[in-house]
Amino acid sequence: MMQEHKSTLAQSHFQGVARKVDIRFDHYFEVLTFRLELADSDGNILSYKAVELSGTKIFGVISDGDTVEVVGQETKTGLFQPKRLYNLSTGAEITTNSLTARTPLTPKHELTRKNELLISLLITILGSVALFYIFSRANASKKLVKPCPSLSSVHLGRSTQTQ
Repeated sequence: MMQEHKSTLAQSHFQGVARKVDIRFDHYFEVLTFRLELADSDGNILSYKAVELSGTKIFGVISDGDTVEVVGQETKTGLFQPKRLYNLSTGAEITTNSLTARTPLTPKHELTRKNELLISLLITILGSVALFYIFSRANASKKLVKPCPSLSSVHLGRSTQTQ
């Protein structure tokens, strides 16, 4: 059952059974992960490959136990990142709108905890300023329309006199 073909572009081709299939969100990415169970023609399990496909949207489904075919590259850490992924059990190709692997942000682009706190503080300040402006405008409009004190006292005077 295990098939592997090496190409000159350092891409590998494997066919096996998907195990421990999981899909999760990681910031702006959907991440599909599973273990690819590689077996010989007699069904004896030879090894496993950790597989990860990510993109802003993943199209298609893989379930635990499906036979799949993956074509891609293995990273230095042993993670297999497919360029092509086929569910042979259903006949469907699993695709993303970004077939390249997630590249970690460089330190100059990465949001550190300090930057996240500064952004949160700025949003809080801007929100407070906006609320202050809204309430001050509302109070200013209330001050423009004042009840006439002479009419109030006349009304109160009449109502007390009639009782």
